[in-house]
Amino acid sequence: IGLAIRRLVGDIAKMQTMTIQLETATGSVGAAQIKFKELVQTASELPVSIQDVTKAFIKLQNMGLDPTKNTIVSFTNTASALGKTLQQFVEAVADAGTREFERLKEFGIMTRNEGENIRFIFQNETVVKNTTDNIVKYLTGLGNVEFAGAATKQMETISGAANNLGDAFFQLNTALGEDAGGIIQAMLQQTTHAVKLTAKAVSSAFFDSDLDKR
Repeated sequence: IGLAIRRLVGDIAKMQTMTIQLETATGSVGAAQIKFKELVQTASELPVSIQDVTKAFIKLQNMGLDPTKNTIVSFTNTASALGKTLQQFVEAVADAGTREFERLKEFGIMTRNEGENIRFIFQNETVVKNTTDNIVKYLTGLGNVEFAGAATKQMETISGAANNLGDAFFQLNTALGEDAGGIIQAMLQQTTHAVKLTAKAVSSAFFDSDLDKR
């Protein structure tokens, strides 16, 4: 029961944090709610968690990149095929958008800045114009072509099934939290207040005892 309550509180806290971040990224509460429903659906089709998909969207959105479903699916394909996480590849792409290519080496993707062009070396050589749009377009293409279907295959593994089960519990807990969230928050605040009072009382008792000994 204790573990279940801890998981419930933890998931509600994560949901509240994601909601605030989505509101900032999308610009409004309404847009954040709509986007979150879309992200939940996307996560259900991929071997990654709702939190991972949401973090990927927020990172791409805040970097001014393209956070569409196609982009997230593509990046998940690449990450799954190369044994990395979605977050790792999103961060590598975000860095590449600012011409920092070091993280791409972790995926075996080599680059050479040739001024007006960027030369990518991965399985073969591809030259693209040195613009953020073209760089991201190339990296998105890897997941749509070279690694197409990698995420679907990962879904069929125990790891993929575990992710989906975790998402199911997350959705259940956050649904419960919509009704009980306020009560839980009030209980936590009251408990925190009680603990602080107890700590203060204990501290005072030790201090008074020390004075008596002197």
